[in-house]
Amino acid sequence: MNRMTLLIGMVGNDGVLLAADTRTVEFAKNENELDTDTDTCKIVQVNQLSAAFAFCGDYLTQKVRYAICDRMKSGADFDFSDVEKSLAQAADKACNDLGPHLFADGRRRSLLVVLYGTNVSNQPQLWHVLIRTSYPAGSQPLCTAIPITTRVPEGALGNTARFLASYYQPGLPVAKLKFLAAHFILSGHRIDSTIDGLSIALFDKQGCQWIEQPEKDRLRQKSSELDEDIRAKLFA
Repeated sequence: MNRMTLLIGMVGNDGVLLAADTRTVEFAKNENELDTDTDTCKIVQVNQLSAAFAFCGDYLTQKVRYAICDRMKSGADFDFSDVEKSLAQAADKACNDLGPHLFADGRRRSLLVVLYGTNVSNQPQLWHVLIRTSYPAGSQPLCTAIPITTRVPEGALGNTARFLASYYQPGLPVAKLKFLAAHFILSGHRIDSTIDGLSIALFDKQGCQWIEQPEKDRLRQKSSELDEDIRAKLFA
């Protein structure tokens, strides 16, 4: 899922935005099987927790996400006044419980985590949880939770569309960042067709708002027109 997943999180002056592609491919394990291509929402909102997760990696990333959710639900094992420590500890414990050797395969695994609602005083927060894939032999895997105050691209490390994240501007409302986020994901598809689809979710004091298909279609058209305009100007 590393090459075929492209995510971005952005912080606006009134909230947080997550955007992701939606394509997941399960490759055949033998000659009697076929690859399975499915449309999957890679942004998961958990209403009960006032939290959302975008994931990059594989089934182990998902299991770490489940473990973080479980600790949040328990209350006593997650301190919202020290989110950095709580997220890192929850991810580390999940790695240890699943088996540290499973994370020593060099695969990049990470989560973009949005916290909103009363747990964070109605001020949405964006976190980047890195599930470490390399560590000294014999030691425990260490996970890191990084607070994001600007933007964070994740996944598709070799995709040149990632440079578009550099166009991010701070101090804008998330509504103004929607097109950049959409263009980031859709341009990733133009570079690598294994990346496909688009999901966008906005988080503010009122909660979570998903961008519906009609608006996604407009963003897709605008992105295509911008791409064509750039090409025309480059070769005018």
